[in-house]
This record gives sequence, C-alpha cells and structure tokens, in this order.
Amino acid sequence: MSETPERLVLSTAAAGALSALARALLSAARARALYPAEHPAARSALARFRIAIEDASEAGVASAISVTPAALFVGGAAVPGDATLAETAALLHTHGILEIGFDPVVPDEAAARLLELLACPPDAIESQGNVATAWSEQGHPAIRIEAVDYRKVLEDRDTTTPQRDDLWRAIVSALASGRRTLDEREQKRLLELAGDPAELAAFAETLSADKCAPDGSPMVTTQAATVLAGFHHLMSIASVLAPDRLRAIRENLATAVLQMNPHVAMQLLSLESQTSEAGQIAGAMSDEGVAQLLATVLALEGQASPRVAQVFDLLVPDQTRRRGVLERARTLARARHTGDRPFDACWQSFEELLLSYNDQAYVTSQYRAMLDGTGAGSGSAVAARPVAELPDWIDTVGEDHLRHLSIVLLGDLLQLEPRTDRAIVVLNHLAMLADDLLLSGTYDGAVQVLEAVRDAVARTDLQAAATQTLQQVGTAAGVREATAIMADLGQAEWALLAQCFGTIGASCLEVLGELLLTDTDHPAAERAGDVFVGIGADAVPALLKLLDQGASTVRLRVAPLLGRIASPLAVPALQALLRAHDSRVLQAAVRALAAIDDPAAARAIQIALRTPDAKAREMVVDALVAAADRRVVPMLVRVLESSRPLRGDYQVTLHALDALARLRDARAVPPVTAVMGLRRSWLGRAFSRRRLRTVKRSAVQTLVAIGDEAALLALDHANRNGDRLLRSLVRELHVRAVAGAA
Repeated sequence: MSETPERLVLSTAAAGALSALARALLSAARARALYPAEHPAARSALARFRIAIEDASEAGVASAISVTPAALFVGGAAVPGDATLAETAALLHTHGILEIGFDPVVPDEAAARLLELLACPPDAIESQGNVATAWSEQGHPAIRIEAVDYRKVLEDRDTTTPQRDDLWRAIVSALASGRRTLDEREQKRLLELAGDPAELAAFAETLSADKCAPDGSPMVTTQAATVLAGFHHLMSIASVLAPDRLRAIRENLATAVLQMNPHVAMQLLSLESQTSEAGQIAGAMSDEGVAQLLATVLALEGQASPRVAQVFDLLVPDQTRRRGVLERARTLARARHTGDRPFDACWQSFEELLLSYNDQAYVTSQYRAMLDGTGAGSGSAVAARPVAELPDWIDTVGEDHLRHLSIVLLGDLLQLEPRTDRAIVVLNHLAMLADDLLLSGTYDGAVQVLEAVRDAVARTDLQAAATQTLQQVGTAAGVREATAIMADLGQAEWALLAQCFGTIGASCLEVLGELLLTDTDHPAAERAGDVFVGIGADAVPALLKLLDQGASTVRLRVAPLLGRIASPLAVPALQALLRAHDSRVLQAAVRALAAIDDPAAARAIQIALRTPDAKAREMVVDALVAAADRRVVPMLVRVLESSRPLRGDYQVTLHALDALARLRDARAVPPVTAVMGLRRSWLGRAFSRRRLRTVKRSAVQTLVAIGDEAALLALDHANRNGDRLLRSLVRELHVRAVAGAA
C-alpha cells in the first residue's frame, strides 16, 4: 500500500522572501496599471520589485517559481494561507504563465517589460500564441517565462479527424481565451456543430482539456465555467442567426452535457443556476437524461452530496416528476452497481437526500414561490419575474462588502478571543489585511483595522504583540506605496491616510522621513511633516536623526516641526543649531525653542546670548525679533527673570531688553519694571555706576517703546518713587518725549 508523501514546506526565511517578492510584484503591477511608467509611484514600486527579486534570489526562491491558479510553488513547496501569494498566482495564471524565474540581478528594463506585459489583457497577446512567445520577442533574458501554447496544443489534438480543421481550432482557441467576437465564418461553423450532440461534446472536451493544474489534475470549476461560457455564446448566436433552431440546439446541448465528464457536467449545471441565463440547458434536459446523470454520479461516487441534491432540485423542480425520474435512475444505477456496499442501502441514502433537500431555511417564502414557478410545466424554462431585492443581494457578495465583512469579523474576533496565542494569530491576519488595504488604497478600511490593533494594546497579554503588529505594518510595502502617492490624494483620502499613519505610530516615520530630505518644497513633504507633528513626542527621535543629515534645507524643514511638537527632548539639538552661521537656520531654531514651554529652552537662549561673539549674539536677538511670534515673549521674559543683569548676564539682559523693546508686548512690563528698579545697594563695591545706568536706561527705553497703560503707569511710578538715577532717566527719556510729542 502506498503512503501519502509528506507535504513539502518552505523554510521561514524562504517563505518570507517569496511572500515579499509576490507582494512587490503585485504592488508594481497595480502601480503600472494605474500610473504611467515615469510616475514616481510606478518608479518606486519598480525599485521595490527589483530589491525583492534580489532578496528572493539570496533565499533561493527566485530562479524557478511554478504557478497554479491559487498558489506559487518553489521546488514543490508552497506557503500555505498567504492571500498575497494567491492573488499574485491568480494574476500570473490569468496570463497563462506556468513558471517564471528571475536572475539574481534584474535590470530596470527587464522588470519594466514584465510589468508592461502583465498590464496587457490576456487576449491582447493571443495573436502571438501565448505570453511566453511574446516574452521571447519583446522581453529580457534576465526573466524566464514558460506558458501553455494553446494553439500548439490544439494543433496536436485530433489531427486525424477531418472535422478538426483550422477554422474549428480557431473557434476553440477564441472561446478558450475568453474572446467572444467571432467572424461570420466562425459563427456559421459553430451553428453547424450545434446540430450534432456528439460534436458538441467533443467540442466541450477540447475547450476544457487544458484547464488543469501543473500536476495534471483537472480544475473542474474552471473547465465547467469555460464550457458553459462557450455554450451560452453559441445560444446567443443562435438566437440571432437561427431563432427557429434555438430549442433544438438547447436539447442538443443538454444531450452533450450527458456525454461529458459527470463531475464537470454537475458543476456546469450548478454554475448555470447562478447566471442570468439560468435554466436554458437544465430546462431542456429530459427525464431520461436526468436519470442517466444521477445513475452515473452514484456509480462514480457511491453516495449523494448536497451539490447533487441541489442540481437535482434544479433539473426536476416539479415534485410530481421526481418519483418517476428516481425510479428510472434506480434501474440504471442497479445495472451499473459494482461496489461492496449493498445497492439498496446505497440507493436509500441517495434517494433520501435527493427528496429531503430543502433550501426553505435560506430563502423567503415570497422568493420560494417565485423559484417554484420557474421551470414548471413541460420542462422548458419559464422566465421568472425579477426579484426587487436581487441587486442588493448581489452587492452583499461584492468585493467591497466582503472586504468590510472581513474587517468587522476579524476585529470582533480579536476582541472576543480570550486565548493569547489565538489572538496573536488574529493580529497577524490583521497586519496582512491592513497592508493589503493600504496597497489597494482602501484607507477607510485600513483605519478600522489599525484601530482594532491599537485597542488590543490595552490588553496586558497582547500589549507587546499588538505593538509589534503596528511596527510590522509601518515597515511593510503598503506604507511605502501610500507614501509614494499621498501627494496626489484628495483632502478626504489624505485625512484617512493621515489617520492610518497616526495610528501606526513612529514605525512609519522612516519611510515618511525620506520626503523631508528633498531639496525642494512639495505637498508630500508638508503632509509628511503634519504626520510627524500628529504623532508627537514619539516622532522627536526620528526628526533628530534627520537633523544629522547636515543639509540646511533639511534643518529648515525639521526645526519648525520640533517647535510644533514642543517637546523638551528636542532642546539639545535645537541649541546646537543656534551656533549655525546660516541666519535662516538660526531663526528657525530660535522660533522652535520659543515654542517649548520648558526652562531648558530658556537656558538654551540664555547661553546663546552669553557667547563672546557679538555678531552671534546679534543674530540671536534678530532671530527672536524676526520670529514675530508671541510665543517668543514668554521665552525672553523667562531669560530676563533668570538673569543677573549686573554680573555675568549683563550682555544677556541688554539683548533681552532690546528684543522686548522691538517686540512691544505688554507681558514684558513686570520683569522690565523689576530690572528698572534695581538699586545701588545691590551692587556692592565691585560694580560701576556706569553699568547700572546702562541697564536702567535700556529698561526705561523698553517701557517707553511698549507704551501701553501698564508701561506708562510703571514709568510714572518710577518718576515719583524711584531713586535719583532712575528719576533722571525717566525725565530724560519719557517725560521730555511726551512733552515734545504734545
């Protein structure tokens, strides 16, 4: 007895590299379909694709990748449960690719040509045979493609049969590739085939023969869908060119279905029940044909299934006919029975399921009545009255609704799951879903997913895992893709994407920081800066890292962001910028420090004003005044209050008073009044009267410059109650000025 071979599984590193390659290929193909090749988003996606190829080559998974409709294999091993791999496999399979391989280094030209090829509809390269032929003529040797050549397969098939001529093969090739436009000769030949059920069965077999997996196993659903589409196309041609033969053609098609593989036939009938042309073939099938099909299925499978019961319900909706059909099927099945199980036992379970099948629990009574009226009578399909709710029902299985359902279900599952290990699995699924949503531009859905992950941080057992999940999303391809196109987004879309970035947190700032390193201002850099500010203090380390880049343009962009965040963590870096020789950088640093409500920021300004370089001190003062920002005044007030005017902070005090005089803000009146009121008894013998006079004069000039009611009251009080030096200065600078103005 043979044993089932153990399933091959890729290593973690190889699986990750293959997943990253598939994600990069899918993202690049989407970007190329949306944007021209020279667009920044397309170029960025192309660069990530090439990097992913190099990483996959190092992991040993890029040289030969086998393609199936739903998976990618390397050496017979696959990565189970990866939605991105399945989507990439579907894209490649749609273009007929069976295997694709990459060199370790793929030039931009080769990768761009592959994306151009994948952006073309499959039928656009049909004239060249297949995608492999097109690639050999237009591609690049760094990428290798193997594909099915349907024309060659059809040429090798039935070469001894006179009916299998070039026209016949052209019809098969057209319908197999999805082309529905046939010329006059092809339509005439197809109608000739419709007169012979045996020819129709052979036609259906050839049409579906190549719909197989790489291991040779038939893809039953794909085969059935291909044949059904061909049959429906034949009926649409007959309804126009030969309406008098339409009923006979339907009967021939029903007979041809009975000659097909029973599994394909059952799937075809099941699919037909879901189309807008439901019942055309099923309604033309006779009771004898239905009995033959049931007997064949029982002989092959040995038992009934809900799918068989559903098809039986479709073929024989009339309850009065069912017994007669089942009796005939029983006679035919008994003659074919070869199993070990007694026939009567097999048939009893088979019959019970067919007769007891009921979908009443799944449909309304009103719709059930409509279904019962469809196809009743002599076996011909009777058009049912359209159901008003049908468009809404179809919407519920549309892509948008299913995506929304996935978001809601995964979010609810994360909240309800008490076990930590299972909740972590859900977090991993949410991370992949968030990345896919960002890649596809579904930012409203991404907001919901990311908020669900953020809420999980509050759980003690999931705090580390949820934080790691957000970091994983922040460094994945979805954030890079969204960053590349965010300058082109409308305000509503940008608001949603900014909310995504804010929820992800600091892990996405490395990608966004690249936008701040450019030499020119552009909307993307402005929006990136808003994200940094929105994240707050957690963004300060990333901004400080950008300051190390050294370029003045970067400093001019980063310093205001640090001021908007207003975190004390930024003070040391901003203080270093005060030594810059570029007045623009110095002004930006001063303005940022002025916005930080912390003593450390005031000390930084104070230290800058103490520098022995007079020109540097003047630049700092000019920057404070040029900022023209009311937030500078509290900074200067704090500097003035913490200074010792007649000792080491003499120059600092004079510069602060000069700046306040030029800013003319009433909030400076109390500290300036305090400086103005300094008395000689505080001096001791070590300080000269000249220094005291200079400080007092500067304080009086500042109050005169401010000139509001509080400043005038302070000057009047000094003129009446101050010491002799102060009264003299007030009369000289204020009273005389007032008298002169009068």
